[in-house]
Amino acid sequence: QWVVTAAHTIAMQGGKPAPLAQVRIGGRDRAVERVVIHPGQKSPPQGMIDQALRTGDGVLAVMAIASSDDIALIKLKQPV
Repeated sequence: QWVVTAAHTIAMQGGKPAPLAQVRIGGRDRAVERVVIHPGQKSPPQGMIDQALRTGDGVLAVMAIASSDDIALIKLKQPV
């Protein structure tokens, strides 16, 4: 019923996970009950993300992600 994922794949709003209604697992949509982000997770600064998108060089952004606690749990409403 729990899915482990990289925290940077979860959309954030105001420092909290954005509402996530479903995820696709094994080709099927699964309803999400809640999302838990590790408190040590830090997103790269927006300027760094913008630069990576503009130049195509994401090395600094990847290094910033790798140096944080980039892990999240997604609890599904039903077991898989």
